[in-house]
Amino acid sequence: MTEIYWMSSLFILVILFIILIKVCTNIKWDKSKKPCIRFIVAVGLYVISDALFVTSFLSTQNSVTAFQIIVFLFYLIYAFVPYMWYLFMHSYIGSYDHTCIHKMEWIPAFLLLGMVIISVPTGLVWSIDGEGVYIRGRLFSVFAVLNLTYYVASFVRTLYILLGKKKERPKYPLQSAAFSAIPLIGILVNTYVIPVNVVAPFQPYCLTVSTLLAYLFLVERQRNELESAHREKLYQALEQEKQASQKAREAGAVKTTFLANMSHDIRTPMNVILGYNQMLGKRLTDPKLLDYQKKIEKSGNMLLSIINNVLDMARIESGRVELDEDYVKIRDIYQGIYKIFQAEAEKKGIHLEMEYEVQHEHVICDETKNREIFLNLISNAVKYTASGGRVTIRITELDCDREDYVRIRTQVIDTGI
Repeated sequence: MTEIYWMSSLFILVILFIILIKVCTNIKWDKSKKPCIRFIVAVGLYVISDALFVTSFLSTQNSVTAFQIIVFLFYLIYAFVPYMWYLFMHSYIGSYDHTCIHKMEWIPAFLLLGMVIISVPTGLVWSIDGEGVYIRGRLFSVFAVLNLTYYVASFVRTLYILLGKKKERPKYPLQSAAFSAIPLIGILVNTYVIPVNVVAPFQPYCLTVSTLLAYLFLVERQRNELESAHREKLYQALEQEKQASQKAREAGAVKTTFLANMSHDIRTPMNVILGYNQMLGKRLTDPKLLDYQKKIEKSGNMLLSIINNVLDMARIESGRVELDEDYVKIRDIYQGIYKIFQAEAEKKGIHLEMEYEVQHEHVICDETKNREIFLNLISNAVKYTASGGRVTIRITELDCDREDYVRIRTQVIDTGI
């Protein structure tokens, strides 16, 4: 019988060791990880002490002193296992509502420890007679009932959560109730159903099942906690994205307002400059000064078109952009741009030429936007072409299969980078 009991105990210890390794390696949820490890270790010590107790109990050649030490250690560990269980349940399901309960949590464990120590000289809970026979003392029933305190407290707590109408319930009360019920049933059966002279590892198996369920439920709890944290981070990221989008829209509205106001403020004095320049042109007789005046006028008109373009940006962002189409002569568009850069090209020693092959010159288009496009292209060509280089503006009319339309290809060709 002793060999069978030890084989069962070794089997339980192997299972507990595997569970302990799994908890140490797989559980990252620190709140219940350490209490669970302490409970598993306590159960392992209980299984060993229980096997030693049964071996000594069944042996006919016992040393009374050795048997007393084994029984003392067995009761000592037996008293602490429920407390370890209670601490684990406390971390798993959450704290109690009343602070006075927290202050009294250690009292049953302290009383159980005191009863175990007092029993050594008095035999109130247990004793060993002169022939090495184990005897339960007068207060054994009190000890057994007190030993149920932590299991009952955890079980009642979970029932209170399940049946109570609390607005904020801790999660997993059903699992907690199952946790508390298994070791509670084990100790009740082991103490009051199984006779003292019958040897059966019922309670060690119940405690082992409890450790296994604890690990499995911790894995599920940890996964749910991680998913909940991930959802919370995702929600926060979405909220931050909404806030950033709102700020971007507000910044865009401010920029649009600024561009619109700035364009209007600059365009007014620019119109005055162009007006006085035209009045000056009417009084000039020197051909050279008149040429300068014409170039000032063309550059001023170009600058005015750029200002209008800035205003168009505000319109684009507000969704109110429109093409300002009118009758125009294509040659006038390019001729004006060519004259603007002619002096700059000569100053840099660049040969600037324009090749023009267009039959249908009179078209309807947005002159300002065309000027803006080719102004940028030709400006870059002159800017990045070294002295002695060449910049060619080639305007060619292509075939067009649409009636009343014309296709114009413009090429800006330079020898620069």
